[in-house]
Amino acid sequence: MSSIETTFNTALAEVLSEKHPAWRDAVITEETGTERGARGRHYDLVVMPVGLDPVVIETEFGEARTVEDDARCRLGKVLDKTGDTVLQVVAMRVPDDFRAISGAKNMRAAIWGGAKFEYALLSHDVDGTMARFPQAGWIAGDADRLVGLIERASTSVRKIAASLKLLQDAVRSQATILMDGLGADPAGIREKIARELKQTNNEQTMRMAMAILANALTFHAVLSEKLGIKNLRELRPLTPSKVLDEWETIMRINYYPVYGVASEILKLLPATLAAKMLKGLASAVGDLIALSLIRSHDLYGRMFQRLITDRKLLATFYTLPESATLLAELGCALLNPNVKDKHAITDLRVADFACGTGTLLSAAYQGILSRYQRAGHDSEKIHKAMMENALIATDIMPAGVHLCVSLLSAMYPQVAIKQTKVIAMNYGRDDETGNIYIGALDLLDREFTRDLLYRQRQINGDGNGDARVGNGQPVVPAEHESFDWVIMNPPFTKQGANGNTDKMVTSFSALGVSAGDRKDMRDRLAGAQKLCNDGAWHGKAGLATNFIDLAHKKLKMGGIFSIIIPAAFAAGEAWKKSRNLLNKWYDDLAVLSLVSVGKNTNAWSADSANAEVMVLGRKRKSARKNGESASVKFATVNYRPGTHYEASVMAEAIRATNTTDTIKIGKDIAGEVVISNFRDGGGMVGCNMPQVFRFADSLRSGVLDFGTSSKTYNVPMAVMEDLANRGLANTVTASTATDGRELFDSSPFIVEEIYENLPEYPAMWWTRSADEKTMVIQPNAQFRVKKDADGNPRKSHARRVWGYASRMKFLRDFGIGSNRIVMGLTEKASSGGRSWISLTPHHGNHESAMMLWQNSTLGMIMHWLHGIKAKLNRPEISVKLLPSLPLLDCRKLRDAQLKRSHELFEQFKNREFLPANEAYRDSVRKELDRAVLVELLGLDKSALDGMEQMRMRWCGEPTVHGFKATRPQ
Repeated sequence: MSSIETTFNTALAEVLSEKHPAWRDAVITEETGTERGARGRHYDLVVMPVGLDPVVIETEFGEARTVEDDARCRLGKVLDKTGDTVLQVVAMRVPDDFRAISGAKNMRAAIWGGAKFEYALLSHDVDGTMARFPQAGWIAGDADRLVGLIERASTSVRKIAASLKLLQDAVRSQATILMDGLGADPAGIREKIARELKQTNNEQTMRMAMAILANALTFHAVLSEKLGIKNLRELRPLTPSKVLDEWETIMRINYYPVYGVASEILKLLPATLAAKMLKGLASAVGDLIALSLIRSHDLYGRMFQRLITDRKLLATFYTLPESATLLAELGCALLNPNVKDKHAITDLRVADFACGTGTLLSAAYQGILSRYQRAGHDSEKIHKAMMENALIATDIMPAGVHLCVSLLSAMYPQVAIKQTKVIAMNYGRDDETGNIYIGALDLLDREFTRDLLYRQRQINGDGNGDARVGNGQPVVPAEHESFDWVIMNPPFTKQGANGNTDKMVTSFSALGVSAGDRKDMRDRLAGAQKLCNDGAWHGKAGLATNFIDLAHKKLKMGGIFSIIIPAAFAAGEAWKKSRNLLNKWYDDLAVLSLVSVGKNTNAWSADSANAEVMVLGRKRKSARKNGESASVKFATVNYRPGTHYEASVMAEAIRATNTTDTIKIGKDIAGEVVISNFRDGGGMVGCNMPQVFRFADSLRSGVLDFGTSSKTYNVPMAVMEDLANRGLANTVTASTATDGRELFDSSPFIVEEIYENLPEYPAMWWTRSADEKTMVIQPNAQFRVKKDADGNPRKSHARRVWGYASRMKFLRDFGIGSNRIVMGLTEKASSGGRSWISLTPHHGNHESAMMLWQNSTLGMIMHWLHGIKAKLNRPEISVKLLPSLPLLDCRKLRDAQLKRSHELFEQFKNREFLPANEAYRDSVRKELDRAVLVELLGLDKSALDGMEQMRMRWCGEPTVHGFKATRPQ
């Protein structure tokens, strides 16, 4: 190795150590014999963070033709000093310009000053195979980005997977021991544990209890190294009394939220049974310590969220750690904290008002600390101030608060903390006062909150804390317009049916709240919401919109808004107020959606079946004028990052793409960006190919532009309400009586399977794709008139509702992968229903043209653009969204064209189509497209080539094919 390369490696090691104080004794350069059993062989640099995986760096100047081979050879080797296996290697290309720099001091200054390098990370994947990131090309970045990459790569995917399995196995086995040991449980211990955790009494809750004990023991092992308390080995044999005594000592120092819940659980258990479980859990903790991942939120975060039994009713979904890193890095870049000033950092106020297990807040804190460290500061010195003042989190789940404090504290567990602002909020009716509480949403009209945990035991041994109210209980300030950053993945609960249960879900239906208290809670929320002028709240969108209002109310001017919410936000009618709020008050807006190419994944959370988006923005000093549109960056990424370093690099790539362009990481295409606005850009959410979005967006404006040539075509466009009246929603029309009872609600009919040859009230209620192959369809249900309370048929009401019956039906629940038509025509008038909406054209001679257009590929693309892509290949258009659906303006067609539309409809009405996602290979659909373009609209045949290509592209969209085997290959 040349002297210039040696000088560079030494200078780089110095810079890395300065930009990450914890590495000051952990970066080794050109260590001879570093590799076990290989005399004289050296690595360029090795970063060996305490308790984490070593990361090797191989450097080479210029084209660096051999650096990647050198790096690959290091994988799997064992370090002589520590015995650690090398699982991560950075291959780094250094610009030739550095050869001209003389002296170590100048070399170091150039690196520190922002010089750009190229690098790639080689690692062992979960299955032991070699992985490269990016797969092709190189990441360009300075020393700060390199530090971030190494920092996140030092925890291997393999170790996380192994640790999670170890933890799950231990928790599962100890929960089984608990269930078997309690037997019939005459003392009601399981029920008491469930009440402590605000869970239902079942095996899953017992696993939750064991996970909390495991976490407390793990934290105990960490703290015993720093706080002078007895470690688990010194407490052998472990008994509840000895463990509880030690936990009391810990709580007198700090960490009550960690040990308060764990202690209460342990006190409830019979001593002999508790000792047996402590032994088993302590053994697992020892194995976790050996894997050096005891501080990783990847482990306990995944575990705890899987064990929260009320999550379906709460509609809370666990934010994957990698997704949390992506959102936090995007938000932290917007925040751009002043890392040169310690007080500017410690004076920050960062909040998650629906913290769950703390994954997002922990990622946000990590982002701030990392930037502070890269400026050359020791972040350990600000940890106490950050924990006591800067980080605010609330949740209604004691288990979530338990873990959130664990994650945040574990950054520097040796630092004693007087109090935290991680709050377990009251929820439901308070048994002592009778007051009604609605969790964090109480803060909509309040600027402080009491710490629920304080009522069980003072957080601080000395009783000191924040400001006090009259009864001496501490309060946590949460003033309006006082927060610098709010980051959340809030509950999505909304009124209506829940597919995961056999009953209706109402707001606040979780945690055993009674029906009467739920009503009082909704009234309480309504009262608080009145103070949010022009707010986001809409009942059909659910509680997530209340949390948007909460975040907006708490953010100061210039504060950063970052949230994970349902993808319906982008286009849903119920989310219009949310979009309006952000459009009016925020700059630097971005909406990040996910369409995983090759995977059935479109959510950022671990177990959400519906698509989600990340939304970010910076609060303005003053509102935009009415009619002004904010610029919005719509980014669609092709995969959910699988590691923290992938997430951080992806965030930087998205941030750097400020025009409509491809998101690239190296030579990998990570996604696409379109710059638009909330009015026009919502269709980009879930769209994998900008060409398809631009085509659809242009067609919506009346221009047919296939992008394959300079020729474009004008197509008259309108919206549905200009051409037809829609029928009633199914809930107003009819209801289903599953138990034979007459239902006295607002609808006059009961829907039944069709069994009469000529029913008096036929209906298209369900969609059954096997029976709906042509544009002419047959009713699949019939209505029976309900009786009033006196037993008389409700005929007058029935006649009024039946007045909306028509022949034309629109399929709002359009499954592109199964349904063949979007619009159908029944022989005689029939009612719409659950899946089909009745339409009555303003002019009868428009009927045929509307049918042809809507069932052509162009009509389906408009449906796809306009619909809510909450689920793969199922864009939903609600009753309220239908009037604004773009379609052919039949009013602009000449008489001859309308006449031709009738003739064409007769030709096609009984032709059978393939499912919509197979339009690219459906000969009938292609014939229909040709008929619409050439024979109806009179365009020249040159348009057909462009149509062929666009049809193929559209069918290649993941939200169209849904990863079915019938997709284009």
